[in-house]
Amino acid sequence: MAKLEQVKLELAKQEQAKLDQAKLELARQEQLRKQQVPGSLKQLDSALQKKNRAGLKAIWPGTSQDFFETIRRGDTSTSPITREEDIQFPQGPDQASAKCDLVTKQDKVIKHQRAILTLRNTGGIWKIELFKVN
Repeated sequence: MAKLEQVKLELAKQEQAKLDQAKLELARQEQLRKQQVPGSLKQLDSALQKKNRAGLKAIWPGTSQDFFETIRRGDTSTSPITREEDIQFPQGPDQASAKCDLVTKQDKVIKHQRAILTLRNTGGIWKIELFKVN
């Protein structure tokens, strides 16, 4: 009987080791995703700074012509600033929510607004689905 208990204990240890390994893998994948999202936000920032319509459409396919015209005019620059801890995955691994500080400069007046971006991973590329400014 002692041998049976020992086998059960060993199987339980092996099962726990598998669970621990799976948890580590999930944490690693989430960390990787949290590193990829800021890269997409940097692409957005670059497209906004350069007022590059094609670059903006590449990262944010749903952006409107009106929005692009607004940033293209005059002395307007817009920059989303986010921190890694402001990136969450509330709807699963392929959708991210990023809180950011949207900094707009127009005619030497700097304005800070809170914004929430919803991104979706399609084919390994994070793209903006929704850009909500509060």
